[in-house]
Amino acid sequence: MWSTISSVNQTKPSATLREPSNSTPNSADAYYKRARIYQELQKLPDAVKDFSRAIEIAPRQASFPFERGTIYLRLKQFGKALTDFNRSLDLDPTQIRCRVNRALTYKYLGQPAKALTEFDRAIELAPTFAPAYINRGHLHRSQKRLEKALQDFNRAIQVAPNHPTGHLARGDLLRKREQHQEAAISLRRYLQLVPRSPQRAEIEKYMAKHPAAGTTPSKTRQKSR
Repeated sequence: MWSTISSVNQTKPSATLREPSNSTPNSADAYYKRARIYQELQKLPDAVKDFSRAIEIAPRQASFPFERGTIYLRLKQFGKALTDFNRSLDLDPTQIRCRVNRALTYKYLGQPAKALTEFDRAIELAPTFAPAYINRGHLHRSQKRLEKALQDFNRAIQVAPNHPTGHLARGDLLRKREQHQEAAISLRRYLQLVPRSPQRAEIEKYMAKHPAAGTTPSKTRQKSR
């Protein structure tokens, strides 16, 4: 399977990153900013420490437990992740990214019904947020609901045509269903958007065997709308 489920962060990575200072931050915001740098540098234990300190100083700031929970999710500490996402959503229930990550946590905890409810709520609140459709599609796929998975991947592409993961998810599902021409169209678009994908060689080998047939909108896509 080429396309994988992924959590979403609150903020985008910094353009340039430097090793943070060892001096003690003097505010919750300073701890938060340093934690974000540690997070992007993949120094996750240090990031957790700084996010925890920020939470101690400013316990009503919803973004702090969300960010810490996202790290716990990456570390597969799902119980701690769920606790943080619950706390964050209690403080601000409108956070779409936090809701998507809570849905992922439920999935990994073996609670697909709760995960589906969370994805549905996220999409209700933000119907143009592509990661919610993509991750819900992966949940449907894992539960063998392939038509619903395809519908979600198609919808993700509709709302965010330049979001590469939607194309990869759709192409990978169609590949597994042996709808090779349709799959190749989506995978070609993915490689246009992510030319340095680590999966490029494998995808190109597959496409060489099953080349895309033109660019006419597919029956599969139209049917699933």
